[in-house]
Amino acid sequence: MSRPLSARTRCSQAKLVNIKMTNRNSVKLKNSFATALSIIVEPWANEFHLPPGSECEVVSIGGAVDTEILIELEAPSTLIFWVNTPGALYEYWQDGKLVD
Repeated sequence: MSRPLSARTRCSQAKLVNIKMTNRNSVKLKNSFATALSIIVEPWANEFHLPPGSECEVVSIGGAVDTEILIELEAPSTLIFWVNTPGALYEYWQDGKLVD
């Protein structure tokens, strides 16, 4: 038995959702030295090895405020990337590949 159109289940209308854009910023570095560099991403204390001629990119994603990445030279072969964005996560890319 067929029900009248008014009694059938109707498709609900699509709702527009306001999507907040994620803060995202990055810093790229090329190792032009003849020796490898140590790259440390803080505040996570993750360390990466950057061979001569290689490039890296530290990306800050998310967080409550605008992104800030500070680079500190700790020793002749050690660079610290401080991601100073509360609530942010990071990505570490090396030679175009996501490492962490």
